[in-house]
Amino acid sequence: MKRGIAAGCAALMCMVMVLSLLGGLGPVQAEVPEESVQTEGNADRENGVLESQKDADRTEETTVSQGESSQESHETNPADTAEAGTSAARAVTGRTDIESEDTTASSEAAAEGESSSDVAESQKGLQQTENNIRVFSSQLDYSQMYTFSQGTITGFSDSYLNSLPEENGNRYTDIVIPAEINGQKVTKIGGSAFLGSTKRCEGIRVKRIDLSGAVNLVTIDSMAFYALGSMYSEMGSCSLVLNKGLATIGGNAFNGQKTLNGSLYIPDSVTSIGSSAFSGCGFDGTLHLPENASFTEIQGQVFQRCCFTGSLEIPDNVTSIIGNYAFSENDFTEIVLNSGITKIGGSSFMDCGQLTKVRVAGKTDSAAAVELPDVLSVLDSNVFRNCKKLSGWVKIPDGILNVGSSVFTGTGIRTIYMPDSDTVAYTTNFLFDTTLNAAVFPTKALYDQYQPKMNSGSRQYCAYPLTVTFLDEAEQVLTTRETLYQRPLNYHETANGWEEDSDFHFPETAESMVGYDIGWSFTKGGKVAAANALVAGGTLYFSKSVSAPQITFEEVKTKEYDGKTEYIRCLASHPLAGEDGEYTFLYCTLKGNDSSFFYASDEPFVYPVTDVGDSMRYVCYVQMYEKAHPEYRGKWSMSTWYDYFATWVDIRQASPVYHPQFPDHVPAGTTVSQIPLELTIGDTPGTVSWDVPDAVINGGEQTLAWTYIPEDTENYISAGLTGEAKITGDVEYPIHIEREGKGTVDPDTDSCPVAGQIFTFTPEYGYKLQSVMVDGMEMVQRVQQLDTGRVSYTLDLIPAGQTEMKVVFGPVKTEDLEDMAEALPKAVEDEQDIRDVLNMKMHYEALEEQEKNSVSEDTVKKLAGALQQIPSVEVRTNLPEAQGEILSKDQEAYLLSCMTAEEAGQLLDGTIGRFVVAMHVLPKDETEMDVAASVAQVLGDYQIGTHYEISIEKQIFENASAGVPDRTETISELSIPLRLVLTVPEELMPSEGTVRKFALIRTHDFGGKIVSQVLEDLDLEASTITVDSGYFSTYSVVYADSKKEEESTEAEETTEPEESKEEGSGSSESKEAGNPTKSAGPSKPGSSVGKNGKGAAGTAGQNVKTGDQAPVLPAISGILAAILVAALLISYKKKISHQEES
Repeated sequence: MKRGIAAGCAALMCMVMVLSLLGGLGPVQAEVPEESVQTEGNADRENGVLESQKDADRTEETTVSQGESSQESHETNPADTAEAGTSAARAVTGRTDIESEDTTASSEAAAEGESSSDVAESQKGLQQTENNIRVFSSQLDYSQMYTFSQGTITGFSDSYLNSLPEENGNRYTDIVIPAEINGQKVTKIGGSAFLGSTKRCEGIRVKRIDLSGAVNLVTIDSMAFYALGSMYSEMGSCSLVLNKGLATIGGNAFNGQKTLNGSLYIPDSVTSIGSSAFSGCGFDGTLHLPENASFTEIQGQVFQRCCFTGSLEIPDNVTSIIGNYAFSENDFTEIVLNSGITKIGGSSFMDCGQLTKVRVAGKTDSAAAVELPDVLSVLDSNVFRNCKKLSGWVKIPDGILNVGSSVFTGTGIRTIYMPDSDTVAYTTNFLFDTTLNAAVFPTKALYDQYQPKMNSGSRQYCAYPLTVTFLDEAEQVLTTRETLYQRPLNYHETANGWEEDSDFHFPETAESMVGYDIGWSFTKGGKVAAANALVAGGTLYFSKSVSAPQITFEEVKTKEYDGKTEYIRCLASHPLAGEDGEYTFLYCTLKGNDSSFFYASDEPFVYPVTDVGDSMRYVCYVQMYEKAHPEYRGKWSMSTWYDYFATWVDIRQASPVYHPQFPDHVPAGTTVSQIPLELTIGDTPGTVSWDVPDAVINGGEQTLAWTYIPEDTENYISAGLTGEAKITGDVEYPIHIEREGKGTVDPDTDSCPVAGQIFTFTPEYGYKLQSVMVDGMEMVQRVQQLDTGRVSYTLDLIPAGQTEMKVVFGPVKTEDLEDMAEALPKAVEDEQDIRDVLNMKMHYEALEEQEKNSVSEDTVKKLAGALQQIPSVEVRTNLPEAQGEILSKDQEAYLLSCMTAEEAGQLLDGTIGRFVVAMHVLPKDETEMDVAASVAQVLGDYQIGTHYEISIEKQIFENASAGVPDRTETISELSIPLRLVLTVPEELMPSEGTVRKFALIRTHDFGGKIVSQVLEDLDLEASTITVDSGYFSTYSVVYADSKKEEESTEAEETTEPEESKEEGSGSSESKEAGNPTKSAGPSKPGSSVGKNGKGAAGTAGQNVKTGDQAPVLPAISGILAAILVAALLISYKKKISHQEES
């Protein structure tokens, strides 16, 4: 049923939402009803609209033929059109609530619920309304909207602008240019007609420009739609449709219209386009230029900073791109020039970053990246600058007359083939800042004519074709290679122009000779040319020349002074040099601005630099000359080889390290010069002094200034090294301190501390801070515990004046230990937890024996468990292979009872890095004679099975990571007995039909007397023997056998409790009944000590059974009570349930 209700609710909600939506459709459909549209205006206006529509239809075929871009420009978003129509309707009627009675009727019909046919009819009506809205702009009273005279619109009329309603502080409208106004054709839009920066248009926001209906338009004058100011700041994206018949577009006509997008089709009727006409528009489609014989020039910046894409074709009628930046900053991928273009103006295609190809219409076989018309006479500056995707080569036509600067800067053009003409006027930096490989002149004569006139940056790229001939040793022609003069020898011509040939190899020569370069030289006997050597002539001669030496030049990097010495080194080596060689070296070095060498030697140059004063320029010249001609030494022109190596050493002054130390507090009245002020160990040597040494310190805090000066002022910064010291002048007052108990007070003196002096109280272990009286007032509640290793407290509320203080340290009691145990963390996780645990351990060990025995077992257990969690504390058990766990986890923790207070303190202060307690259980085949004799005295009916040596070892590690302890100690007894569980060896298990009773005989040295005691099995398990013991020495496993039937009969006849039997055993040890539960521990820490060995150490041969008596009856009573309470709760619950149902 609940599901049905939920489903019904969901269905109801859906119905409500549907009805709400249907109800909302009514007003939308009737917002601009057909009747209201038709009644706007008069019959003449309607006829004008029909004629305009017919003219638009007549131009439809022409418009469609203009391409896909024109179709896109005619497509209009219905929502945008509806919005525009509504806005226009508001403008004409002055109303913002355009609704008819049909709106109410439609809403009521939707509320009552419509049939499917009604809904369909409503949708049809909505569509018709939208169609009416689309043409609504043609039905406006444009005579009221615009100022219009003799076919020219000169702007909005003031009355129209004033009639527009305000929305958010602005008034919104569209610019829709009709075919006619009052029957007169609209042929022109006047200059600055809709300039966005005119004062009368402040606050006006144009949402759309629509010229699609202006079929009679001939002229769009300059700045007609210039998007200056804020009038177009909220205009939406729209396309621009220009109709056939348009002839003139003035300068800046649409400048800055960023939201005009799509393609731009300029009709072929256009004869002129002014400069910057479409600059900064947002067109992102293709551009069609008019094909009109009268349209011959493209002005400057006309299409600058648009986003045109695709291919741009310059029609044949255009012969000159006369203006700068005409098509710059667009995304054309291809430019198609016509063959009749004679001029390309400066920066015409600059920053067209997607441009990959420039070609001439009709040419299809050229591999050039840029083709230029043969009739081109002017190629102005920066034409293709930063067209970064242009790569390959370009041929400048032979008829060129003027070439500007940086034409191909920033492109990937690598080779420029220069024109075969001696009448070209090149700008000297024509090739400036390019990535050229070569600018190839067709002849040596043209190269000689123009190369010297280029600037130094351009000159290096100039070249001309040259065939290089290789001559062998007999000067016979070996081979030839086509190269470029003054360009690298390994260049070759490819489809991409001239570029490096990575596979170039010289012709093979004779075998190599050590110390010589064998190859080819442009001069006879000259140095061997490298593969990338510049071509210096038309002949390469076979050559053998001494190879250049190997130079090792080590510099000193720029650094800050650090007092370390580094070296400048220059070392030359050559296979033909050395003691037995033909050549030797000379090293000559200049430094700074000196003109004479400060170093001249045949020994390699090695010079140390350390200080800031060593910072300067060092130039080392190395000469290689023949030993046979010592007169060549130092004469560089007679060198076999020489070169120089320069470096600049820059060692900067270092910042000194200084941390002056001074006291925070001094007595009031102290002279500043008496206050200690000194540098810290490790500071840069220097002096530090007070700025005003004669001043006197007053009471309270004051600021003193000091200045530091390093000793080494050359290498260390010494200016402005000052600082401040906050020092408090203390006014002292007398105080008397009285102390009781064991503990310390710091400062513990009758001196004169200041008001607010901090006192620290540290009780000895076993004591606590009990009372702090200041002038008779108890202050112990205000004392704060310090976060230190020891338990210390501070008090900083001492008043000014004569003060009496009494501090009482009282002994720690059992209840204090209980409180400490409760405050112990469940998990020891940080240093503070460790301090809390070790502090409690030391307090516990400091208790008197009687007080210690009164501490509850639970408290001792918590302390032992917390100690075991300390990372530097470890408990181990080393057992035989067949032995199970001899101690439970709780029992293992009791091994730590052997830790002394001193050891806990050393763990606390870090003197001990690791503390380990290990229990060792070792099997023994036989025992010493005195042990065997002692065991025999108490053996009775038992037989000996085996022996174990059980011992406890304390291991102290000063270093926590050390593998060997620094000291060890064997522990023979513990203050807390442990419950030991030994596994019966397999070989001692009884055969079938035999009942075997096991026990342990413990043999221990009690002060020089060997005593053996029988410890009976507490768990009565056949496979283990469980005993309680606090002594650790030799344990013997013994057993006594009996028949099963006899044991059974005896069990039936014996009803007397075991405890009663023990009372008659004559043992002077404890006669506590055994608990058969393995996990039970000692009854109370320390309680068995006096009963189980210590008090009766001299009595031998007595049977002993230690353990805790199990409180069976109280346990059963508790269980019955719990069952009774549960039954009562169940009965009560049923009763309540019954009452609820009734």
